[in-house]
Amino acid sequence: MLSKGKYTKLLLTLIMAVYLVFLFTIGWDKTVLQRGDQWGYNSYLVACFINKDIRDLRKTYEAKSAEYHLPVKTTNSKNRIEEAPDAPNGNRVLKYYYGVAALQFPFFWVTHLLIQGNGYSPPYAMAVYLSSMVYVLIGLLLLLRLLANFVTQKKALYSLLLLFSGSNLLYFTVCNPGLSHPYLFFLFSCLLYCTYRFYEQPTFFFAIAIGGSMGLIAVTRVTDIPIAVIPVLFGLFRLKDLPTRIQFIRQHYSKILSALLVCLLVIFPQLFYWKTVSGHWLYDTYPGEGFDFLHPHIREGFFSFKNGWLVYTPFMIIPLVYLAKSYKSRNPFTMGILLYLCFHIFLTYSWKEWYYNGGLGSRPMVETYALLAIPLAVGVDQLLRERKIMQLMIGIILFFSVYLNLLRTWQMQTGNFISEDATWQFNKEMLFRLRTDSSAILAFDLNQPQPGPASLKYVAQIMAQDFDSISNHPKDSIIKMQGTKSAFFTQRNEFNDITQATLSQRWIKGDYLKVSCWARVGSRENHYRMGKIVIQTERAGKPVLWQSIRIHNKLRTKEGKSSLFGGVTNEWQLISFFYQPDTPIQSEDIVKVYAWNPFGVTFWIDDLRVDHFTSR
Repeated sequence: MLSKGKYTKLLLTLIMAVYLVFLFTIGWDKTVLQRGDQWGYNSYLVACFINKDIRDLRKTYEAKSAEYHLPVKTTNSKNRIEEAPDAPNGNRVLKYYYGVAALQFPFFWVTHLLIQGNGYSPPYAMAVYLSSMVYVLIGLLLLLRLLANFVTQKKALYSLLLLFSGSNLLYFTVCNPGLSHPYLFFLFSCLLYCTYRFYEQPTFFFAIAIGGSMGLIAVTRVTDIPIAVIPVLFGLFRLKDLPTRIQFIRQHYSKILSALLVCLLVIFPQLFYWKTVSGHWLYDTYPGEGFDFLHPHIREGFFSFKNGWLVYTPFMIIPLVYLAKSYKSRNPFTMGILLYLCFHIFLTYSWKEWYYNGGLGSRPMVETYALLAIPLAVGVDQLLRERKIMQLMIGIILFFSVYLNLLRTWQMQTGNFISEDATWQFNKEMLFRLRTDSSAILAFDLNQPQPGPASLKYVAQIMAQDFDSISNHPKDSIIKMQGTKSAFFTQRNEFNDITQATLSQRWIKGDYLKVSCWARVGSRENHYRMGKIVIQTERAGKPVLWQSIRIHNKLRTKEGKSSLFGGVTNEWQLISFFYQPDTPIQSEDIVKVYAWNPFGVTFWIDDLRVDHFTSR
């Protein structure tokens, strides 16, 4: 039987093994500090300790631009830095809170002492990677000690290994570090552990640790302040428990006051920063962004393939089930966890962009894994007591969850998966492969499989456009596939002339449209900015269906492969796809097909054609 110390070493060894395998097989991003949130947190440190320009961030932004070879934006409001918008007094206010920067400071400072760089070079990026990993490891070790009070060390170890390797905590630690979530996971773990120890052995040390954790949580993600219910409701189940709690507070009021004081002291630098830079003690750094409490997206937040929480971390259903059951076992954290999770879930999915770009799965749920580790361990403990057949079934489900998370993490980091815009069919296509192919990329846009050519029969041509004779749209007579001209798109034109027609043959439910054209792009773009082909039908002047499909990522790379981020530039390629409308097309419907350039990128299309196919 292993000792407690050996379980700790085993946890460290296994977690580090997973971490290093991903880090050295996939690689690490030397430009991680170029990104929005990561740049914003790091800018506190660079502006305060290197450039001394915390009010205008001019040198700090120039240092970033020089390191990553980016154009330097001017200081006028039309070209403002999004991560640090202009305040009314002309200064720039970082929209992010300073908590992450405070936790990164030891790693940043050691790095700066060693290299005396600009704050953005690869050693500083590696410091961010190390800080995320170290804090997550400490959080896991604190949870291992805490869980040992409720289950055996062995089962606690199993639970934490599942938590790390089977959830998107792995992704935000290894592949996309520097965001607030790994640091909050550590702070939540610290708050849980210190709360348990304080009620077990009330000392100033644990009181101050609770206050410090709460303060750092508040200045890392202000919406997580309700986590204060954890120490407040610890051990409370009924109103009858209140007299005992009041007596405890009276007995240890000096320690509780010290916790409150430390919490306020940690919060004060954020207020002082706002006062110094904006002139106000309180400042809204997210103007125009906010919540829609009347229309929360809880169902989508849980089950959507667009970063749905349980879609990408399915084993989390176990702690949710056993959290409800744990009330009977009188776990002292139950009431606090239940109340906080209800509030957190409602608040998280009331945000207007409830799918939270920038990661794998629902990233605001990552910090809650520290809380869910308790019912997860209880669930693992109970499941290991079940009959062998039940253990086998649960084991298969958990194995699939870990497999899915490791696969998606690898795919995300290698550019073969984008969860924030994923669909059911795209998930299905990518379930047993590492890299995308043309069918997967079409599923990414259309959310339907492509039919096999042998299963279809040609019916009729619906429309064709060679762009030689149309005069109302910019055309290029030099760059063309064939004929005399091609449709040419730049930042000056968003749409081409719409090509439209009606059906010449009867449409049968289940029929397909086949759209094909030659395409050429001037530059590679991320998936948000790509040019698109739009299919639209109208009935009696009213739209019936609308479907867009990206152009850039249908072009193959130099190696002949398919990529979500596009293929070669300045080369003509034929793109084609089948589309099965959800609503059957009627004979009087007008079918429209056109190109759309919402972000003003440069591309060409030629010889656009739409055909009607039916199943054999």
